[in-house]
Amino acid sequence: MAEEALDLVDLGQGVWQVDLHYMGRRQYGAGYMLEAGDEYAIVDPGPSSSAWVWDAFFAQTGIPREKVAYVLVTHIHLDHAGGAGLLLRSLPRAKVVVHPKGAKHLVDPSKLVASAREVFGAAFDRLFDPVLPVDPERVMVAEDGFVLHLGGVRPLRFLDSPGHAYHHYAIHDEAERGLFCGDASSLSYPVFRRYGVELCFPSSSPTHFDPAAFAATQKRFAALGVDRAYVAHFGLCEQPERMFARTAELVWTYVDLAREVREAGGGWEALKTRLWDFFRDELAVQGVPRDAEEHAVLELDMELNAKGLMVYLDKQAQA
Repeated sequence: MAEEALDLVDLGQGVWQVDLHYMGRRQYGAGYMLEAGDEYAIVDPGPSSSAWVWDAFFAQTGIPREKVAYVLVTHIHLDHAGGAGLLLRSLPRAKVVVHPKGAKHLVDPSKLVASAREVFGAAFDRLFDPVLPVDPERVMVAEDGFVLHLGGVRPLRFLDSPGHAYHHYAIHDEAERGLFCGDASSLSYPVFRRYGVELCFPSSSPTHFDPAAFAATQKRFAALGVDRAYVAHFGLCEQPERMFARTAELVWTYVDLAREVREAGGGWEALKTRLWDFFRDELAVQGVPRDAEEHAVLELDMELNAKGLMVYLDKQAQA
């Protein structure tokens, strides 16, 4: 994919947004580069299929790779962290900072790979291969509340952020009033902005979706009073308080819809249809035509959300 153009946005405050071209799409998956003092940190490098993006980034910006001190993975899902092992080969001094519940899977990613192969099937190799292990000596575990001072001057506080995944942290950029939230709040695709719509919705993908934890995480985020939220899928959100509130509502709406479908005897396919109906209705009220081509960006999320919600109901039934 070396022929693709680099999509790089300087967001100010020492933050660059880097389009990872995840799944071959633009504005679908984002990584970020932070600068402070004489050091840099990458947030969510993406899968190995995005390695060319980082090669292009360093070539275009002229930033020396040896100045990258950290690779911060908000969680260990492969679209966020799968390329960390490969990327580290070209970052001589960088360490990977990870949630304590995710560290072992960076060192031995075999379970992650097996799980992702079940979900993505034949597309796995194109999207994620290779998923290389990370040397344990290059893994740094960030407990809840841990503060990393990038360049000695920029405090980054790591916050345990369950709901989407139990191995998720968010990064509070305290001095700049920003929050790198990965998938711990909502997804928000820019394609709907042509209609003046900022759609935000949480990911309930398998298998760790927990609505109570998700809602509690939004409350914690809201209490930070941040001005900016950096979303993995996709980009800068400048109304974070709205996103946190809407996310906290929607996780319970999801559960209600899933229960309705289950009680009617439906499976994840029926729930996917119900989720589609819900979001098409919501977007239509805001002026997005029901047949708008932009809806296509939601296809995978509707399927994964439906599957994750059914897994959640199964767990509740067994509790």
